[in-house]
Amino acid sequence: MNKIIKYKMFNNFFVLLLCLFFGFQIAYLNRFDFNIDFLNYHFYNSWAFLNDRLNYDVVPSSVNTFFNPLLDLPLFFLIEHFNDFPSFIYGIQGLWFGILLFVFIKLSRLLFYQNTKQDYAKILLAAVLASTGQATFFQIGSCTNEIPLAALSITVFYFLTKWLLNPELQTVKKFLLIGIFFGIGLGMKPTVITYCIASGLSLIILHRRLSHPVLFIFVYFCGGVFGYLISNGYFMIRYWDLYQNPFFPFLNGIFKSEWFDDFNYSDARFRPTAENFLYYPFLWFKNPQVISEIFYYDYRFPVFYLFLLLMSFKAKVLKHIDTRWQMYWAFMLSGFVVWYFLFCILRYAVVLEMLMVIPFSAITVEIFTKLNDKKIIPVILKCSFFGILCGIFLMTPRISVPWDRSFGNRYVNIEVPAELPEKFLLKLYGFPTAGIIPVWAQEHTFRALGYRHLNAILMKGSDFVERRQFRAMRDEIEQQNTDPIIIVYRVPLGKNSEKILQDVDLSGFTCRFLENNFDTLLNVCLPKEMEESE
Repeated sequence: MNKIIKYKMFNNFFVLLLCLFFGFQIAYLNRFDFNIDFLNYHFYNSWAFLNDRLNYDVVPSSVNTFFNPLLDLPLFFLIEHFNDFPSFIYGIQGLWFGILLFVFIKLSRLLFYQNTKQDYAKILLAAVLASTGQATFFQIGSCTNEIPLAALSITVFYFLTKWLLNPELQTVKKFLLIGIFFGIGLGMKPTVITYCIASGLSLIILHRRLSHPVLFIFVYFCGGVFGYLISNGYFMIRYWDLYQNPFFPFLNGIFKSEWFDDFNYSDARFRPTAENFLYYPFLWFKNPQVISEIFYYDYRFPVFYLFLLLMSFKAKVLKHIDTRWQMYWAFMLSGFVVWYFLFCILRYAVVLEMLMVIPFSAITVEIFTKLNDKKIIPVILKCSFFGILCGIFLMTPRISVPWDRSFGNRYVNIEVPAELPEKFLLKLYGFPTAGIIPVWAQEHTFRALGYRHLNAILMKGSDFVERRQFRAMRDEIEQQNTDPIIIVYRVPLGKNSEKILQDVDLSGFTCRFLENNFDTLLNVCLPKEMEESE
């Protein structure tokens, strides 16, 4: 018995090391990132939290200024100590994917539980397909934090499935702890709400598999609330004190803070409309970019949606399948619906993208093992169909493009103009611009004021820095300022670009490109008298 336990521990440890190495290598070699978000808030928020800059700088990152910075702290500390070794930092960030892949393999093994050669083939194919999706592969090592949160979500799903299969493992303490675990993740980034809701609905749907359904579900919910307060409670108190809204700027239609408009802010750019919500996923075949900021070639989601529609015609079959697969379909269906109507943004769907390949892998392997079947022609046709689909899925990293990549000799390489005075007032027009603040603040003293972040307007909200109390605060700082003014602006391509610098008098400034390794549209404007004095 002890030998079996030791063998399993060694086996798990070996697989974990292999997955960590795989994640490190992908991130180390490719250096994928989401430069706009990093330059806008991932770098700034963690630094601002450590230096107490909230409401000292005036909304330099638009809505993102108020996001929980805790998940960004590990990357910030890596940059602090290893900025001259960027590939190493990306490699360390890639370890999150190694953990995610390991948990995914554990879950796949739980679903393919017979431990036959066929099951191991399914697990291997599922792991490869799950690693090559657009949302997953191109976020390995990036700053977006979707990969570590996906690891957390799949870990929770794994344990809940395991406990449903083994009632003797179900205890109040376990459901409380896993709820706390999930709640902490939700507090750090709201996109986890998709999988929190999906897990709760799955437990309700399969409540008969719980020895004490009402108690366990209630405890799980309470654990989630407590976990949320652990990771976000401090910021809720702070935002209530500053803005009279603990979820600021969200849910302001309820709290009606004077610092923002009385409506519930959300990003609705990619969500389906009332007219197309039934066939919206089929539009992704023609133009997947309708749910992403970039164009790419990955058809997993529309294929999976078609699969769900076909499954709906055989809904009765779900009542007779194994508990583990009932849990899988309950979680996936709930998660897809919540994500579809709440976000419909590809980057937030790493968990769905990975989990959807599990049944596809099972079907593919089972079909290929029937090549010696007497009905050879139908089998060959099925093998061809699923083989081509596998090939298309596996080609995604090859034929698609990442959101961004970052190269250079330093992870953060932002110019600090030699002409900068010791003290000044920094005006930021457009976004992303806030990422320069932590770099410039190392040797200079200034406050940063945000202007015209049009992303809020494009998301059917209002520009934070132009509204209500933020505008009043910014105007007061301008009126009392006696220091030189430095302007940094970023004019986006396309419509609305002319609004960024509308009515801004730059006649007294000399403007040029600000050298950096994140954005080619970033410009700095220095007063002409500074150059003359030099």
